[in-house]
Parts: sequence; structure tokens; C-alpha cells
Amino acid sequence: SDLEDCLAECVGVVEVSMVGVSHEVLGEAIVACVTGVPHETLDLSALLRHCRGVLPSVKVPEVIVHVAHLPKTASGKPLKGKLQELVQGLAQGQDGPAEAGPTMILGVERRGSVANVSKPSAKETRLQGA
Repeated sequence: SDLEDCLAECVGVVEVSMVGVSHEVLGEAIVACVTGVPHETLDLSALLRHCRGVLPSVKVPEVIVHVAHLPKTASGKPLKGKLQELVQGLAQGQDGPAEAGPTMILGVERRGSVANVSKPSAKETRLQGA
């Protein structure tokens, strides 16, 4: 998709997967789940700004979620259902779980705000809450 291509071309982004989640105002919201180079900073604000500068407003994700890694099938395809479970509340401004199976949320960027949703470790780069 255009959004996946837009995010994939950004420095530091390794993988991208999009999911749609229920949203009480919008009906459905786009959530971009991204992975980055391990132990390096992934600037979610810059990713969102890049999307806004390149894509039409309707294609800009409501939320970008930095995950440690994407849950995948045996053939290597992202498990969209698992990602939807992980990020469902984030599109509506709720904090998500710190860990859901093997996929840990490292940071969240929403349109207009930043939120930490997991405990920082010595090796993970954290976003500061705004």
C-alpha cells in the first residue's frame, strides 16, 4: 500500500504492517505497526510528519506503533489479528498492554500526542510522554 511504502522508505524502519481497528468516532482507524533497527532510535514523530507530507490526509495513520518485532506466521507473513489485538485501544487514546505475547510495544505516536506504553529497558530507546 502507499502508506506501507511511505513508511518503509524512512531511515531506521525495518518492517511495516498496517491494521484497521475500531474507533468510536472514525468507525475504523489505520494503525501502522513498525519495527526498527535493534537498539537504535526510531523517531515516530518524524515518521508521522513524513506521512503527512507525502500522503493525502485520509491515508495518514491515526497511530504509529513501534514494536520490538511483528508476530508472524510460519511463512513469515504478519499476523494481522494479533497486531489488531495488541493495538486496539491505542487508536482511541488508551494505553495498550506493555507486552502481548512476544511483541512488546516500544513507543506510540498518535496524531497530536506521544505516549509511552511500556517500561523502558537499558537497551530500548524510549519516547518521552508529551
